[in-house]
Amino acid sequence: MHIDWASTQMYNTLMSVATGVALLMLLRFGSLLRLGQHVSYEGWSMGFAVPGFILTLLGGAMTLTWPLSKVGFPFDDIIFGEPSLAFGVLLLAGSILLWRHSKSGKRCRG
Repeated sequence: MHIDWASTQMYNTLMSVATGVALLMLLRFGSLLRLGQHVSYEGWSMGFAVPGFILTLLGGAMTLTWPLSKVGFPFDDIIFGEPSLAFGVLLLAGSILLWRHSKSGKRCRG
């Protein structure tokens, strides 16, 4: 089996990096809240929005276009695309909630 990688759209690396960064950010954010330290909700909101946008965009593209099926790996589109899309949407929703919380002026304690 010969795969022409030059003509195949591959998003796996970008999706993996965005997922890894988002998971590390979630750990750090939770740690700061648990310790009761001051956090900038606007900053964290934007931080979660960037990987959320990347994952939503690329996960949606992979879910809808199935680029890996063209090279013989159709189920990898489901394995990578759909969880990335779901996690991206959750990150964007969390980002919006953090942004709204930053504008309300309330302060959370860990």
